[in-house]
This record gives sequence, C-alpha cells and structure tokens, in this order.
Amino acid sequence: MNRNYIELANVTMSNQWHGGNIAKAELVEILGQAVSTLEDLDKIKKALFYGRAYAPLYFPNVEGIEDSSCHLTPQVVSAFGQDTDGIKLIHGIIGSATEAGEKLEALLNAISNNTEIDIVNLLEEIGDGFWYDAAVCRVAGTTFEAVQDTNIAKLQARFPDGFNSYHADNRKLDEERVILEHHVAPHGTMPVGVVKGRANVTQATLLPFGNAGRFTLVGMCANHPTGDGTLTCIRTSDVLYYDMPAGTVETKNTIYTVDSWA
Repeated sequence: MNRNYIELANVTMSNQWHGGNIAKAELVEILGQAVSTLEDLDKIKKALFYGRAYAPLYFPNVEGIEDSSCHLTPQVVSAFGQDTDGIKLIHGIIGSATEAGEKLEALLNAISNNTEIDIVNLLEEIGDGFWYDAAVCRVAGTTFEAVQDTNIAKLQARFPDGFNSYHADNRKLDEERVILEHHVAPHGTMPVGVVKGRANVTQATLLPFGNAGRFTLVGMCANHPTGDGTLTCIRTSDVLYYDMPAGTVETKNTIYTVDSWA
C-alpha cells in the first residue's frame, strides 16, 4: 500500500466536532439500528457464501416464483461477464459492510459504557475489511495503491488547501468523476516482463480522446524512446494514468515526466 496514504488522507480530514448538534441518545439509537441491520446482513452473507441456514425476515416464500431468488444475481452485477467475478464482487461489498458493522458495534459499546474503544479489536476489523476490499480490487484488475492514489487525487482537488466546510458542501462532482475514471487506470494491465520507456515532455496538455473522459497527451519531447533526439511535437496513445501535480503521465508503452504544462 501507499506508505504516505495515511498522512495524505489526514490533510483533507475535518478536525471539527459539533457535538452540540446531536443528542447522545440519538447517536446511540441510530448506531444501534445500523449494527442490528448489519448483523442481519451478516447472516445473509453467511447463507450466500458459506451455505448456512437462514431464517427469512421479510420474504419467506421464494420457491416457485420466477426471479425471486438470488441465483442469477452474480451475472447481473458483474461488469466483466463472469459469474465468479460477480460472486466475488457481492462477497466483497457485503463483507465490507458487515465489517463496518463490527466497527460501529465497537464504537456503540464504548459510548454506551463510557469506556475507551478497544483499539486492538478495531484494527482487527480494519484488517478484515481490507480482505473484502481486496476481492473487489482483484475483480476490477487494480490494486490498493492505485485506489489510494486516485482517492488522494480526488480529495486534493476537492480540498486544495486542506479541509474546509465550504468545499465539503459544494463539491464539483463532474470534475471529481473525471479524476476517478482516469487519474489511475487499473494496474497490472501490462504484460509481465514489459519495460516501459521514459521520456520528458514540455508544454504538455491533456486533450479529450475517443470516448468521454479519455485523454491523450500532447506536448514537445526530445528524448522519446522512438525518436531521433530532436525536439518533436508528440501526441500519445490513450493515457492510462496521470498525476498533474506530480508531473507524471503513463501510456501503454511510455512513462512521461512533464517538465511544464501548457
């Protein structure tokens, strides 16, 4: 994982506490409802993926009703056309939620009993959550590092000078979506053993390319691996990754260091 992620995330986190806005009893009640619901979801998870018996809470009669069971759900949710991918996606998403329920339960117990939260148990649940998130990342063909880099890029765009309430309430969702889709492409797409060339580019700009949200890099380059050393205007293939503040752009065959943006 990105060793700097925790500190980078902290820059965009609120240090404010408006405890006077919420009654303690209200918080305890909502936490209790969330924990209870997620405990029910955990029972469904164990029935779906471990084959355990399940006593329905709301819809007891599923036999004989077309499309009433979850039998085909993995095919529906999978964006990759594989039942096994759909199964892993559902398992990862539901499991992540149930692990969040475990953390909420730890918080509820601490608040209700006026005791310190059990940090050892809390860290255990975070680790379990990583396990489920790893399943989703694997299906998506990406890594924790790539997801973390994209998340930080989004947050830095939202809070360029650190957290503030105005930007938290007035998000530029279209701009954030572009970052989410194209700041970091799934890692691991290159064949094993492929070594990318490196080059420097000046007067660089990212231009729309093909479908909405995709980009190509345009700029002046003198040391392109396929060039003759003269300063030449280049237009790259589809950009896989870019980090404008860091001055890095990656295509299928080349990693570019941007010396200046146009």
